[in-house]
Amino acid sequence: MIRVAYRGRLKRIAWLAEDSGRFLGQEYYDSLNAPERAKFVARFHRLGEFGQITNPDQLRNEGNDIWCIKASAHRLPCFFDGRDVLVTHGFRKRSTKMPAGEKDRALRMMGTYFAERGA
Repeated sequence: MIRVAYRGRLKRIAWLAEDSGRFLGQEYYDSLNAPERAKFVARFHRLGEFGQITNPDQLRNEGNDIWCIKASAHRLPCFFDGRDVLVTHGFRKRSTKMPAGEKDRALRMMGTYFAERGA
C-alpha cells in the first residue's frame, strides 16, 4: 500500500506502508520541524519534476538498489520502481555509513513490495 507524497512531471514520490500498515517514512517526516520538512519537499520537487538528483549530498546510492534522500542528518531510504520513488522509513544519521539495520529494513520492505506486486 502506498500514499502519494508528491506527484511530479517525471516521478511520483510515495510513502510505502510496512506490513502493519503504518507509513513509517511519513511518520518520520511528520515528526520533523518545518525547516527540515521544507528541505525534503525541495528534494521531492527536484526528483519529481526532473527525474533525478545528481548531488550525492541530497540523494545517495546505498547499494542493493536502496537510495537515501538526505537533508542534514535526516535520511529517507527509498527505492525506484519505474516512475515511482517509494520511501520506506526515516532515520537520523549518526555515523558516516548507513546503519545495517536501517538498510535491512528498507530491503525487507522493498522485497515485500515486489513480492506483493508480482514482479
